[in-house]
Amino acid sequence: MFVLRALLLTTLIWLVQAADNKIGYGGTFVQGHEGGLEGTVVVENSETLVIKDYVLADAGAPALYWWGSITDDLVSGFRISNEQVVEISDGGDLRIPLDTGKTPNDFSTVGLWCERFGVNFGQASLTADGDAASVKFTSDSASDSEVEGDAPSRTRPGAKKSNNIKPIFADEYLTARVYFFCVLGLFLLESLAHLPLYLSSHFNDGLPNSLPSRHSGLYLFFHMLFTLPSPMAKISNMAPIDLLRLTALIGLNILWGWNRNEYTSDFQLYGWLTLANGGLTLLMAARTNLFAIVARIPSTTLLFYHRWLGRITAIHASIHAIFLMISYVKSEQLANVVRTPRIQVGLMAWISLLLILITSLAFVRRRLFETFYYLHALFLLFVIGAFIHATRAAEFIVPGLALWGIDRLIRFTYNFRRIEVVAVTQHPGNLTKFRITGPRSHGPGQIAWIQIPAVSLINWHPFTIVSVPSSSSEAMVAIRGLGGYTKKVQSQAAEFGNKEMITVGSSSCLAPLKMRVDGPYGVGHLQWGRYPVIVIVAGGIGITPGITIACHIVDLARRMRGKVDVGQGWHVHILWVLKTAQYTTWFQEELAQLTAIAADPSIPMTFDLRIHVTGDKGSSLDVEKSNFEAGALTAEPGAHAMGPRSHIYSGRPDLKAYFQALRQQYLGLDAAVSACGPRSLIRSVRTAAVADQGHRDNRGAYYVEEEVFEF
Repeated sequence: MFVLRALLLTTLIWLVQAADNKIGYGGTFVQGHEGGLEGTVVVENSETLVIKDYVLADAGAPALYWWGSITDDLVSGFRISNEQVVEISDGGDLRIPLDTGKTPNDFSTVGLWCERFGVNFGQASLTADGDAASVKFTSDSASDSEVEGDAPSRTRPGAKKSNNIKPIFADEYLTARVYFFCVLGLFLLESLAHLPLYLSSHFNDGLPNSLPSRHSGLYLFFHMLFTLPSPMAKISNMAPIDLLRLTALIGLNILWGWNRNEYTSDFQLYGWLTLANGGLTLLMAARTNLFAIVARIPSTTLLFYHRWLGRITAIHASIHAIFLMISYVKSEQLANVVRTPRIQVGLMAWISLLLILITSLAFVRRRLFETFYYLHALFLLFVIGAFIHATRAAEFIVPGLALWGIDRLIRFTYNFRRIEVVAVTQHPGNLTKFRITGPRSHGPGQIAWIQIPAVSLINWHPFTIVSVPSSSSEAMVAIRGLGGYTKKVQSQAAEFGNKEMITVGSSSCLAPLKMRVDGPYGVGHLQWGRYPVIVIVAGGIGITPGITIACHIVDLARRMRGKVDVGQGWHVHILWVLKTAQYTTWFQEELAQLTAIAADPSIPMTFDLRIHVTGDKGSSLDVEKSNFEAGALTAEPGAHAMGPRSHIYSGRPDLKAYFQALRQQYLGLDAAVSACGPRSLIRSVRTAAVADQGHRDNRGAYYVEEEVFEF
């Protein structure tokens, strides 16, 4: 009987103590500032709280601690645990030790509080039934409107109050998603801008529009505006249309990246924008790019977006990382924070972006191309870091990663193609031509990545795939020894001289020089077959895309053999600028073949070739004073073997006079212009192409596609 009484007394005492310490009390967290706090808190005993199903999306704020308050306002509360919160959680239970001398009797509200900036990340009210009876909370200076959902207007301690401009969306994740789709909208506009050209080519049955154009004055004005070279050549060579694209990108980042930066956790927005821009950069990275193949966005445009989106990604990542670290340093929490795996992975991803950015700068890329090329593989570290560091990175990263994976699979199948080097020939000026079977360009100006194992087993370099007029099964790669890699190619090819491949029975002998080809790739700006006049202006080795364009027109003209008159066909004009007459032998055979094909009266095509030699005796270095109709230069034997409509002149060409003569010859007709060579030549071509346009009887427009051999 005594034992029974003692047991009842002990139970009664335990129940009284439990009631005093609120054991079993609990509540569900109501999220405060965007931090992703979720779960249900329960009083386990007088020394411990337990949060069930604990979720915290962001633990980046400095001095983040568990607080309690006797009221519904944590501002008037106190710290209940000395363990700083530095790690995120996606589930599970968390035990909070009450090691500050406080017990559950001392508070009725539990919350996560940033002591550095006074920000409430979420709170729960403790009730006897454990119900989610948590109430809406206010902060130190929150007004009634803020309680209803408006963004609070607090500032950092000691800082001046900010202006009244607020972000469009308070949810940073939603902001990044909207930005992502806005940029995709830009890509859609790029695609729609080229749609009329493809439709007109289809409805013309493959023939050019040989009727005089009647473009309006307003159209010609904007055409001139976007064709002229950059007005800030000393600062940037960016064309006006590219300046417009860059302005749109920067504008979208400013619009959706606007942030008052009143709290350290507001720097999350730049983390989300890092993910959005990084995902968009990946979408533009694949060589076999669906945006180019399906949407027909030119490859150079995709490369422009890829470069600038990558730079913007690094900028947002730097803002996100640097300003958070500054706040951690001020709160003396940096050492603790950097020990967490999530932060370490984030720093790894950031450093990877910075290394890619530095090596992609033009002056680094041109001197250390292999370093630039292979360090781009660090994007995989960025992808891994994004998945670990952020909670919802997949929807931004996976689309681009999937396209990249498809591209890699396609490129892997290229390894099983049979590539044969039919001939290797060398020419003056350190130029080597490789004639190959296997790959052939599917459109003018495409490039392929070439690897020659005898030179290097790991280095791949991009070169233009040149069509061969006399063969549909062969292509050509011309490599000039200008840099370290190309000079190695030159010396390696010298060992084989001008050897021809021989065929024994139905099989070919092994090539004297093995070659691997990745490609060809690329979609151009212009539909060359749509234009009746084709003008190709090239400097030096820049003639390679021009020969491919001319071969493309030859293929179109052959299909129309005997069906239309020459006047309704194509008129191809090539102006080739060379330093010395010796270099005319580089493509003498191909140009002679083009001239011979165009001489066939049944083929609706004319072909005119003019070569200007600037470095030999008698040349003039002054473009404005050189005489376009100068007498033919006496060149080396065979230099005139390119046909009756091929002429060689001494001195630099007067491009303005050249284009004026073409406009007079083809009154009112539109023209497609290819400019490839040094930057100065391209600027001159762009200026000359729009000079004197818009006269009453001559309202044709000259559309310029440029290529500078810079990667």
